Amino acid sequence: IVRDSNMVTHTYWHINAGSTLQIGDPVSPGDRLGSVYDWGNRSHLHYAEHLPPNGDWQLRAPINSRNPLP
Repeated sequence: IVRDSNMVTHTYWHINAGSTLQIGDPVSPGDRLGSVYDWGNRSHLHYAEHLPPNGDWQLRAPINSRNPLP
């Protein structure tokens, strides 16, 4: 989960996290966060954006989800 400066959380599922990243590390656009799990022909990535209260990732819910496509 990445929280940006606007308190939006960007959540990625089915990735192997980058081995050098630690909780709280800053990331920038273009930084490699990890790689997609290799599940053969079923490899895929899930992505979601939320604007939870106070940016608290634990309060992500359908009510505060955002469409990531313009």
